[in-house]
Amino acid sequence: MVHYDATKYNNVAEAEQDHQGVAVLAIFIDVDNESPQLNQAMGDLSSHLSDILYPGQVTQMSPFAMQSLVPKSKEYFRYHGSLTTPPCIESLIWTVVKNPIYITQAQMDSFRTLHGNDGERLEKNYRPLQSHNDRPVYHGK
Repeated sequence: MVHYDATKYNNVAEAEQDHQGVAVLAIFIDVDNESPQLNQAMGDLSSHLSDILYPGQVTQMSPFAMQSLVPKSKEYFRYHGSLTTPPCIESLIWTVVKNPIYITQAQMDSFRTLHGNDGERLEKNYRPLQSHNDRPVYHGK
């Protein structure tokens, strides 16, 4: 989840120019068909993905609280980092939640049908591990 202060910046591109202009909340997702802790909000969200396979497509769904996507345990790590896509601007504050949320394999498969701006499926949209460049990583609860 990417956030910026819309009262201070006109758009995310403008916020990226400030070294504290963009905050990212990252949550790990594990596939576990048997987990008693399946995330209901992700189930609702994944059921609408077939309507928005390509950038620019729109769908409607019932509102839900964004906090329902966050695991109950709020333990996290925080650090100053970069965008994960080119040009990899180093102006983000990352908060990475320690514990994952759980979805089914079918739900994960529905996410893997989405396409990016280049028309390719978003299947392996990650980059290699980067050096931390001696930046401190903070831990909180």
